Amino acid sequence: MGNPAKTIETYAELKTYLEGFRAGKINLLVLVGAWGVGKSQIVRQVLKGEACWIEGNSSALGIYSKLSEFIDKPVVIDDVDSIYSDRKAIGLLKLLCQSDVRKRVAWNVHSTFLKREGIPPEFETSSRVLIIANDWKTLNRNVAAVEDRALMIRFVPSPREVHEQAGTWFEDAEVYEWFGTRVDRMKRSNSFRNYLKASTLRMCGLPWRDMLDDDGTPPREAIVNELLRDESFETMEDRAKAFTSRGGGSRTTFFKYCRKLEADREAAALMPRRKPGRPRKEKVEVAPVEKEPRVDRRAIVEAILDDESLATGKAQMKAWLWRCGGSISTFYAIRKKILAERAGAAS
Repeated sequence: MGNPAKTIETYAELKTYLEGFRAGKINLLVLVGAWGVGKSQIVRQVLKGEACWIEGNSSALGIYSKLSEFIDKPVVIDDVDSIYSDRKAIGLLKLLCQSDVRKRVAWNVHSTFLKREGIPPEFETSSRVLIIANDWKTLNRNVAAVEDRALMIRFVPSPREVHEQAGTWFEDAEVYEWFGTRVDRMKRSNSFRNYLKASTLRMCGLPWRDMLDDDGTPPREAIVNELLRDESFETMEDRAKAFTSRGGGSRTTFFKYCRKLEADREAAALMPRRKPGRPRKEKVEVAPVEKEPRVDRRAIVEAILDDESLATGKAQMKAWLWRCGGSISTFYAIRKKILAERAGAAS
């Protein structure tokens, strides 16, 4: 991060910052931390439903529409990682995060949806902004401008701190006590997801105590850590082959865990460093990114039409934008086809 971030290690200190945001003392707060430590849950707990909550997978038009409904209300943008590549969304974020008390937010592209729904092409708001991210990436000047104006905090709770926080809501006593005997040996950050996975396996009658190594690290991550430390391997491809031979999984899985460690800011310390003057023998290959499954848009439209709470066209359109983010013409084309099919079946 270009803007130095304040590092905090306890949930009590995190709540102090969030209370300051809720009280209007902080105009722009950026909270960065590893996944699985309950950042979003703590924010929801402190703000008590008083904020406009925007998920990271929302479309830019959907974000603008929702901001217009919550003028002057606090705004929480959760999982900002997924909107970095959306230029329109980043542009809105820049406008919303201005340091002025009253900020002008505008949609400078003609939109039939905004006109149909009666949403103004621009408005003013005094909304304060809280951004939650697993990692902060300064990819362009717009993101850098947001970073420069923000109070940035990096949340890195110890494994013991996460364990004690889990005790405030986790109800599986057997699993909780088992983690408690191992938490002080964990070499990396703890995660609420470990508790939930172990509890699910236990309730299904499946082995769950071997999901972590003795040091509290998930087995696959332990293998990756060991391979990254081992300088006898000349290339990352050699490490990937060793990972597969040890039963860790495929080459793709190996590189996925490498990226996860890097996102946790720990890969740099684990990756082997080349000695001065040592020539690079092979270029490190980047693992291919797996494509996300294609969204079933027809199923989304059918679900919207069957939802009795979405009786009006306006409500249905908003639901479409938030669930899919596709174009308006696509929605109406699918809707028309489904209604025609249902009318034919009824007759």
